Formats: sequence, structure tokens, C-alpha cells
Amino acid sequence: GSIPNYAKVTSINSDKTQIEIGQVTAVPNVNTSILPPAAGPSGDFNVIRARIEESDDPGFYTTLPEQLISSINTDDSTVRIRKEYVSNVTSGTFTVTEGSPDFAFLPFTLDRYILTYSDGTIEPLNSQKVVVNQSNTRQITLRSLTKTTDTDARLIATLQKNTVTTTNKNIRSSHAFVNFSTELISGTGQDTLNDGLTPDTSGKYGTRVQDKEICLLYPDIVRVNGIFESTDVNDPTVPTITLSSTTLALTETISGEEFYGETSGALAKVVPTFANQINTSNKVNFVYLNSNRFQYNEKIIFRSSKIEGFVQGLTFGSRDVTDNYILDNGQRNDYYDYGRIIR
Repeated sequence: GSIPNYAKVTSINSDKTQIEIGQVTAVPNVNTSILPPAAGPSGDFNVIRARIEESDDPGFYTTLPEQLISSINTDDSTVRIRKEYVSNVTSGTFTVTEGSPDFAFLPFTLDRYILTYSDGTIEPLNSQKVVVNQSNTRQITLRSLTKTTDTDARLIATLQKNTVTTTNKNIRSSHAFVNFSTELISGTGQDTLNDGLTPDTSGKYGTRVQDKEICLLYPDIVRVNGIFESTDVNDPTVPTITLSSTTLALTETISGEEFYGETSGALAKVVPTFANQINTSNKVNFVYLNSNRFQYNEKIIFRSSKIEGFVQGLTFGSRDVTDNYILDNGQRNDYYDYGRIIR
């Protein structure tokens, strides 16, 4: 087929209606870089984006034989990674040494090693050119290369880590406010929508309340306990409970701790302090975990801290819209993405 013609965006005007483009390096048999003869309306072009290809290599993940696992012995486990090295080609030879003693270069296969020269050309590698030092497997040499010299050539190599240690994962509670809007007249006061939102002038999808997908700015999310929507210009609030005759100050409760009402059977979870909602010695933020609701004067018991007290006050918080969204926790087979809620 025909060779594609590439260019790069060099600038964007202030109202984001025009772009300037410049040339990139033309690589023989790969691409050209010929600019239009004059300025004009956009023609037939596509924006090139990087794409992560699927791999048969499980990488950091492997399927466990049972659903419920109490412990794992990693003594005989190994992990394979890909890493980039930048060095110079001298006399047709490229040599690098991995600094960590825990890693070793793997024997050559076509999908394990890629050498790219500074001009963008790729060296056709084979098992004769790629030599792992058998007495020091942290060192690899590429020899008999088509270029005798080159500066800052880049090698993507596959290594194996033989020392695998376990890492604990702790669940933490947090929160996020979404206050950007797609409407440029959002704001507070006269000549605005008086919705309390901030107009998004940068076009950042996933950060506005109207977006189908809203980024939570945290990866590897276990659950969303509640989503609340303000009905005025102020930030949304969560329910609060005020207790009397407590056995300990409620500041001793644990974020994420469950508590229940002895009479109503209502079950809830402690929510951490917000900027506009501070937990105190007798009041905490919370979200309900079932359909029952607390009653005044009933006894409340906290499951982890063992604190007890009696209900003296309740606030309902803003409108709960949790059921309008589903959670995408951000976990992918090859990487952790930010979690998001999807309308």
C-alpha cells in the first residue's frame, strides 16, 4: 500500500479552532512528511494515538486455582517485565547491563527485543545478533548490527525477575468532588446558570458532571459507597448522625467502619471528614448500607471500635444518586487505570 504521510501539531490557537502543523522525520519505507502548500480548511487526516496491544503473556497476573486463597508461597515464582535501555552503538555493537541483581535478560525471541535507532529505523534482530552473557545474565550484547555507530539508540528488552516478594494491599476510604460543567455559563450569581459549577474551558472529558463517564482520580477502586448530588450552589453533603452518652469520642471511629442500630436494624458505614463536614467527638458522617433508617434515641453500636451511644440527631444529606451509576474499578489485565463511574 501507499506510505503514510505524518506531521505533528506545533501549536493551537486560543479558541481551539485552528492548529499549526510541522514536519517530522521521514523514515524510508515507513512514512513521508510533506506539508500542505498553504493554510486552509482541514482536509483528510487522522489523529494518531498510541494503542496498547493485547498480549498472551499474563505479565503480573496469573489465574489462581481456587476462588478463596488464604496464602501464597512465592518462593518459586518469577515475573517477566519489559524495560527500555538507551545507549550508543559502537563498531556495530550495542551493550547494556541491568543494574538490579534480581533481573536477568531472557533468551532471544522476536517479541522480546526491539532495537530502534535515533533516526527511527528498526534493526532486524535474530538469535545470532542478540547474545546474553551466560556468566552474567544481567548483561546483553547486540552485535553485527546494520549501523556501525549511532547515538542514543533504544532497546526494549524482556527480563525475568527471580526474587518475588509479596505486598500487602490496604483498603483506604477517600472522596472526590466533581464540580466542572460543560456549560460555559455555569457559575454562581447573576448572568450564570447559578448551579455552583465551574465551566470547563479545557475540554477535559470525564471531569464534568454531565459526562457519561466520570473519573474518580484513584486507581484500583474496591467499591463506591455513595454518590450525592447537590440541589443548590453548595457542595453536596452526606448524612450525619449525632450521638449522646457515647462510650468513647466518635473521633476514635475508623474510616469505613460499619455501625448499626439495635432497634431499626439500619446498617451504615463511617465516612471520613470533608472540608465542609468535619467528624467530631459526638457526630460522624456516614452512608447507609441497607434500606432501613436509624431512629431517634435508639442504641448505636460500632463494630470495630466497639463504641456505643444513642441517637440524638440525624441529617439526611444531599440527594443520593448512587443507583444512577455503575462502577468501573479501573483494573485491566495489563495495567491499573483510574476508576470511574458510568452513568
